[in-house]
Amino acid sequence: MLNDVMTLAEASVIWGIKYEGLLKCITAGPLDQPKFHDDEVDKIQDTWVVTRQAMERLFWPMRTITADTAYMLAQLECPGALITNYYETERGFVFSGRWYGGGLPKVEKKTGRVGWYLEEWGNRDKAKWKATENLFMGSFEASLGPIYDSIKEKQEIVRKNQLPGVHNPYPKSKEHKTLFQKFLDKIGW
Repeated sequence: MLNDVMTLAEASVIWGIKYEGLLKCITAGPLDQPKFHDDEVDKIQDTWVVTRQAMERLFWPMRTITADTAYMLAQLECPGALITNYYETERGFVFSGRWYGGGLPKVEKKTGRVGWYLEEWGNRDKAKWKATENLFMGSFEASLGPIYDSIKEKQEIVRKNQLPGVHNPYPKSKEHKTLFQKFLDKIGW
């Protein structure tokens, strides 16, 4: 099934195994173990893809996706996204934030599939939104290595373009001051 194919980075996030370790399972010699079979992996341009069945054969069955994992999968799908909030439904997680494009990214709990589905998952207005800043990303930083760094670089570019002045609370240009900063200037603070 198409849903059973994922990038190596997604597999690294879902199974919690270092990306480099999974890459060694692909490029290993004939006597090395563990090793993927030729029909379980493929390289499309510069991206490795692997089947879910191969990951389960070599390691363990796929676990239910948690909020931390869902957030990282959404970031892999849309690296420049500034995802700020999420809510959980029976089916999965729905995220909101700033990015180019439309729709709210959703991640299924059972499959880890990320998409912008047409059907609605629960009521957004009644949902209990939570901040993504409380999610723990340390394990992904270690397991994804340079891929994680690339996501952070893209987020920083989006922050600079869409949210000027966020990292520099007092920018030199008055054009980019927030309403709160203008208020502080007005009262002489």
